[in-house]
Amino acid sequence: MGSERELRTEAAPETAECPDCAAARKKKDLGPLRLPLSTAKERK
Repeated sequence: MGSERELRTEAAPETAECPDCAAARKKKDLGPLRLPLSTAKERK
């Protein structure tokens, strides 16, 4: 099994990632976090 990561700050309900993660993405000049859309099969 992989190593566990410690979550230092919680994400707000309206965001998909914690503030530390968002800051790290910005620092590395990464684009916005993109989440896959659910398929029709998953929505049922």
